[in-house]
Amino acid sequence: MPLPPALYVVSTVETSITQLAAELRSLDGAPAPGAWQVTHPEAREAFGQAGLYDRFQLAELFGGQRLSVVRGSLAVGGYRTAYTLISPYPDGTLLPHRPRDDGDPGEDRAAGARREQP
Repeated sequence: MPLPPALYVVSTVETSITQLAAELRSLDGAPAPGAWQVTHPEAREAFGQAGLYDRFQLAELFGGQRLSVVRGSLAVGGYRTAYTLISPYPDGTLLPHRPRDDGDPGEDRAAGARREQP
């Protein structure tokens, strides 16, 4: 069944990002320069600058660390499907958002989550 255009599909796998990138690259008859190579951008770079999201909270989801990101595309049946692989999986221990207590209500972020401080 063909997928609608501009559809995003999100999946998680147990395979390492390096192994998955190698498997996908093996299916790509003519990879573009840089395709299927692991890069290590900051979270905001991995998800793009144009998104309507809080970049600080996005960084918190990944513990402030650089991500492993792989991009590439495969042509199958006359269609090209783009892939973006991102590792690690976001931190699942995040708690619902709690207002900041630094006395500056203008800095409070109204949506999202915060990680509990140890």
